[in-house]
Amino acid sequence: MFISHEKINERRQIMWQASRWKHYNDFRVFIMGIKGNDEIFGDGVIYEGVSDEPVQYRGQTGAQDNIIPTADIFTGVIDYYPSNDLTKYLLDLRTYRPKCIQNFWKILKMKWVIIDYLII
Repeated sequence: MFISHEKINERRQIMWQASRWKHYNDFRVFIMGIKGNDEIFGDGVIYEGVSDEPVQYRGQTGAQDNIIPTADIFTGVIDYYPSNDLTKYLLDLRTYRPKCIQNFWKILKMKWVIIDYLII
């Protein structure tokens, strides 16, 4: 697992170098998301031609959102998450991931439950 995370971090450094990081503040307000950003977006954003209802999406849901939950499930840390607002927020972010990733997490969790059961 350590080697996998080393490779992930190598790739992230390449992504950072290739990004337009000097222009971060030009688009920062958009990556912060709409949900919870009521001062700027009020009740949300209406996408013309899609729906007449405002929607609110969180920001900052990049590829790293797959890495940490996978590591947490793989190591069993997920079973020790505290019950607080940060945990609720982090679990909510997972709902933004593609269904294939969400299914992968379910399968991974089931495998660890089975392994844990067999060990005990």
